[in-house]
Parts: sequence; structure tokens; C-alpha cells
Amino acid sequence: MKKLFLLSVLVSLFTVMQDGTLLYVLLPQIQEQFATSLSTSIWIMNLYILPFALLMIVMGRVADRYGHIRVFLIGLAIYTAGSFLGYFSNSFPLLLGSRFIQGIGSSILVPVSLVILLKRFGKKRYGQAIGSWSATCALAAACGPISAGVIGHFASWRFTFLANGTLVLLALLALIASLKSSPVPDEERDTQVVPMPNLWKESETYLFLIGNFFAGFILNSLLYVLPFMLGNFLDYDSLQIAYTVTPLCASMIVSVGIAGRLERKMPLEFVISTGFFGLLASLCLYMLREVPLYVYMGASFLAGLGLGIVIISITSAWMKKFTYDHLGLGSAILNMLRLVGAVIGSSLSASLFRRMVDTSLHTGGVPANEWLASLKASGEPIAQMVWANGFSQVVVGVFAVLSLVPVAMIVWYIARYGWRRKQQNQASPVQDG
Repeated sequence: MKKLFLLSVLVSLFTVMQDGTLLYVLLPQIQEQFATSLSTSIWIMNLYILPFALLMIVMGRVADRYGHIRVFLIGLAIYTAGSFLGYFSNSFPLLLGSRFIQGIGSSILVPVSLVILLKRFGKKRYGQAIGSWSATCALAAACGPISAGVIGHFASWRFTFLANGTLVLLALLALIASLKSSPVPDEERDTQVVPMPNLWKESETYLFLIGNFFAGFILNSLLYVLPFMLGNFLDYDSLQIAYTVTPLCASMIVSVGIAGRLERKMPLEFVISTGFFGLLASLCLYMLREVPLYVYMGASFLAGLGLGIVIISITSAWMKKFTYDHLGLGSAILNMLRLVGAVIGSSLSASLFRRMVDTSLHTGGVPANEWLASLKASGEPIAQMVWANGFSQVVVGVFAVLSLVPVAMIVWYIARYGWRRKQQNQASPVQDG
């Protein structure tokens, strides 16, 4: 029953994390069915991510107070209800409501699942627990685009909600069954909050939070705009879009081993900068025009590799700052900031993309919003060029913002290293005397 318990937790985590990348590939299909604009359709993702991010710390504290397993079961029930509501949604507002409910459930499941795994594995297998949690998240992100591509090709987008709801419902029932046969102590306790003033005095804290914010910002900027560009510029269907987006998520699994090796060979600041430089290289490839599909796939692979190195190295170092009883709070803070970056990134990229397309199609003083909402790759060179220009504009904007991050980190490290060396040199005569 212990294996069933752990499997149920991991399946729940897998489903929730897969949901973060699943609908990106299907957004064009949903947009067409409900006849919404680009800036409106992004709220399908944002109304999931916002409660997911903003409620994490609150839910982490609630779980610390009333029991992690008990609160986790409530989160499963909430997510299941939101999934089935999305399946039966017959209007866009109802669909948005279902995504909001799913986001509330996810805000419980993601941070609390890490705490449950750590408690079940024990302190001696701390690394194994975090490795299982990280690998499940990466695998879910990789499977999201593939699942969406298959669903979009053979079925309706509604099937994603049905599948997710069914999986989480089965996990909920399995957890209840395993707990009845082998109860797990989950006592109530009033855990004190991590001493934040001490945490904020550490310079590394700002490095972790800024890097994590930009990781979410860049990931969602690419995941939102890329499917629209591929579908309207290159006339890809859902399955072909999945082929292009999948390497971005799949390479994050590869980055688990690479990040660990880099951390043993160089300072953390350089490891994070290496990941960001990989992202810069991927953006350079995304800027290319009229290239084979494998070039975009290679760009996606580099982007995922860079993001994986950044996220994993930051998460590992950040969690070490928290005691065993406060890991849920630490996980909630980090995940919340990354998701806030994701919301801002997807919103800004969607706004920039739409403005670029509207400007290109502007005729007679009237923006082409209505035509834009139903635009498809009709084979007309002008229409396809407009979508390509819009995507390039977003990539250039992300590139400009991102290029400052690794440079700032390296300069900060050099300055900090020089300051420490100066202090050591000043202290050495005193020690010699």
C-alpha cells in the first residue's frame, strides 16, 4: 500500500504539471470554437496560473497547520471538480471558471506533494525524494505537448479535461484506499514561519528569486506564442505543433543530470548563467526564417535545456535554506514567483504579438481585430509574413530582456568575489599577528 500511496501522489503531481503545457498546443482550436481574440484566449492559461501562484503560500501554511495529507485530498477533490466542469463547458466564461477552480486545486497539490514525498522518503533519502518530484514535473511538462497534439489531431480539446479529471479522481480514490489500510500519521501542528528577515539579508535570495521569475517569464512567452506562429505561418496542425514544442519540455529531463554536474564544477551563479546563455542561443535560432522543421525543434531543445538548468539549480539551492518542517513554505514561495513570471510573460508576449499583427493589417484607420481572431494560414504570403513578423517581434523582445540577466549575475558574482577577497586580505595581517 505504500507504493500505491506514492504512486497516487506522483500521478496527481504529473497530471497537474502536465496541465501547465497541455492546453498551449490546443489554444488555437479553442480560440476558433469560441471565436475569441488572441488577447482573450490567453486567459484560459492565466486564470489557471493566477490562483495557482497566488494561493500557494496560503495553502502551504494551511497544510502545515491542518495536516498535509488531509489538505492534499481536498486539493484533489477541487481539481477534479474543475476538470469535469471544463469538460461540460458550453461557453467561454464557464471554461474560464473551470480553469480558475483547477488553479485553486493545483495551488494545494504542487507544494504539498513535495512535503508528503519528503516525509515518506525520510531525511536519509532527501535527495531521492526531490529527484522523484523534479523528474515527475519534467516528464509531465514533456508529455503535455505530445498528449495535446494527439488529442487535437484525433479528438476535441474537451477530452483533456475529461482525462485529467478521471486521472485525479482515480488518484484520490487510491489514496483514500491506501490510507484506510495503512494509516499515515499526519498530526496537526503550528509550525512557525521561516525567519524571513534573515533570509532577505542573504544576497543569494535575490539571485534565486530573480532567476526563477525570468525562467517562468521566458517559458510561457515561448509556449504561448509559438503554437500560434506555427499554426498560422507554417500551417501546422496540432500534432505537428506538438513535435516542435515537445523538445522544449523533453530536454528539461536531460537537464536534471547536467545541472547536478555543473553545480559540482562551478559556482552557482555560473551554473544559472549557463542556463540563460542556452536560452539566448535558442532565441537566436527562433529568429531564423524559412528554415527546416528540425531547426525549430533544435531551438526548442536548447530552450528547455537552459530552462531546466536554471530551474533545477535554483530549486536545489533554495530548498537547502529551509528546515525540514518548512519545506512546503519554501516550495510555495519559489513556485509562486515562477508562476507570476509566467503570467506576466504570456500576457506581455500576447499583447506584443497582437499589436504587431494589428499594425501590419491596419487599413483605413480600423484595426483588424475581428479578422485577426479567425485568421488562418490561407497560403497568402502577406498573411503568413504578418504572423512571422509578430513572432519575431516577441522573440526579439524576450531576447533583449533575457540578455541582461546572465550578464548581471556574472558581474554580481565577480564583485562579490572581489569583496570577499578584499576582506580576507584585510583580515590576514591581524591573524598573522
